[in-house]
Amino acid sequence: MKSAKWLAIVASILLSAGLALGQTGGAKDSDSDGIPDEVEQRLGTDPNTAEKFEVVWESTKPPAADTSRAIRKILLGNVAGNRYLWVLEFAADFELKNTNLTVYVDADNNPKRGMKSKDYIGTDFVMWLSDGGRCCHGYSIPGEGAAPAPTRFAWIGKRVYFCTDMPLAQEDGRTRCRAFARCEVLEPRVEVSSTGWVTVNGPGETERAKPAIVAVEPEVADSVDSDGDGISDAVEGRLGTDPKTPEQVNVIFDYMKASDAARRKQRLAASPERCIEKISFGNVAGDRYLWCVEFGANYPTANSNFILYLDADNDAKTGRKDMPGVDYMLGVSDGGAGISAISPTGEYSSGPALRTFLSGKRLYLCADLPLKQEGGESVYRATALS
Repeated sequence: MKSAKWLAIVASILLSAGLALGQTGGAKDSDSDGIPDEVEQRLGTDPNTAEKFEVVWESTKPPAADTSRAIRKILLGNVAGNRYLWVLEFAADFELKNTNLTVYVDADNNPKRGMKSKDYIGTDFVMWLSDGGRCCHGYSIPGEGAAPAPTRFAWIGKRVYFCTDMPLAQEDGRTRCRAFARCEVLEPRVEVSSTGWVTVNGPGETERAKPAIVAVEPEVADSVDSDGDGISDAVEGRLGTDPKTPEQVNVIFDYMKASDAARRKQRLAASPERCIEKISFGNVAGDRYLWCVEFGANYPTANSNFILYLDADNDAKTGRKDMPGVDYMLGVSDGGAGISAISPTGEYSSGPALRTFLSGKRLYLCADLPLKQEGGESVYRATALS
């Protein structure tokens, strides 16, 4: 693991002003299963083999007035091995804007293991798709810990697809687990529809080989940089920064100044594309912050996972229990991104929108987060894992 140790950060506030696959019309669909070939490649399914689904839950109630967020069905299909394709079907075309969609999975079908929270007891994995354009992230929660779960997302018309490699419980050749889906308005946070806990009896694992995953390539930004800060106007618009005001960031981690610089240099030589050289940080406006992570070489989107852990309140007694003090986890995995938030008592939920952009060896992350303030400065701790 190529990670930076915990960093105590005191940064002056500068007072200045995920993988999203949406509607796809007329695209090639070799197996005629309703999922275009390009989308299947990014999800990790086979574009030449029609996906087969079973309905594991269907609503019997009238849809909510907000039909684009009214969950009507959950379907499940097995792609190969432990790779599953979950489908949430809505009453109308799904609208990502200002939406938070979460799926809790009791993968081992055992409420005694996993999350301890009363409402989500037994949850081993949480997957969510949230507004922000590229904000999607999946992670597992064995008790109080957290580990990444490779999850890829897409939405086409009324259907949202979650494809993940997840060890679901097997019984007599069938998948038997529990799931709970919820769809909310993001701001202000209001629940629109929820399935409650669903008993899933669906297709089991197969011995087919898993299809290759074709990662989403970074969007090509234009060359216009009105404020001359090295971030083009197009990228600033995507990140939520001001293209007319230069972003000012300070280096908060430099591997050359780390106590174990010699060891890090060896790692850098062996795997420069995933080794962290520097992390810079700055304030955009209010509680909006920008991080720039610089790697030793162009960062590969495919088969990569990056997490920035933040002790936002600078208090090791709040947040995660197994990694004391962590209040937020900013994750970027296989081109998708998202934030998991941990309450002071250790409960997990989806966090605010995370906006990201990859430019060569620089990975930008921008989010609105409540970092602790003292004397006009942000005071918090951070550690990064690649």
